[in-house]
Amino acid sequence: MNQTPNTISLFEVNATNTPAVQIFASLHHKAFQNIGQKSWSESEVTSLLSSESIHGFLLQENQVPYGFVMIRLVDIEAEVITLGLDPHYQQLGYGRFLLYETLKILRLFKVKKVFLEVREDNIKAIHLYKTFKFRKIGVRSKYYQTLDRKLIDALTFKLEI
Repeated sequence: MNQTPNTISLFEVNATNTPAVQIFASLHHKAFQNIGQKSWSESEVTSLLSSESIHGFLLQENQVPYGFVMIRLVDIEAEVITLGLDPHYQQLGYGRFLLYETLKILRLFKVKKVFLEVREDNIKAIHLYKTFKFRKIGVRSKYYQTLDRKLIDALTFKLEI
């Protein structure tokens, strides 16, 4: 990261904030298009955020958004539903900052266990999660389907916080 963390923040997105939902969907598209993964539409983002247990956040620096995360809270457990960055901001420490801030938020909600799934070929994301001590607990065979219909396993990870 080239800036000090004081200029970086998470902005909560709700289903009624149409401009923020549009930005979330746009960033989701940018983050996943290069790996051939279907991105979420604005209506899909809105639908997810309409659930009381789901929270979405945009990562922004100087009010310029370039990352996102969506989490589901269920009692003392949470699931990271999606997390990503605009490709121009990858490999610069922003993903680490986004995950760190997400875990801080989850601790405020008294979460004890965090789960997530990641494509087995998403080596950068797997490395990031392992850096935070997530451990692999399972595999979902042929869970993800790429735009060209290739089936890819999902690795399931867990972190106790």
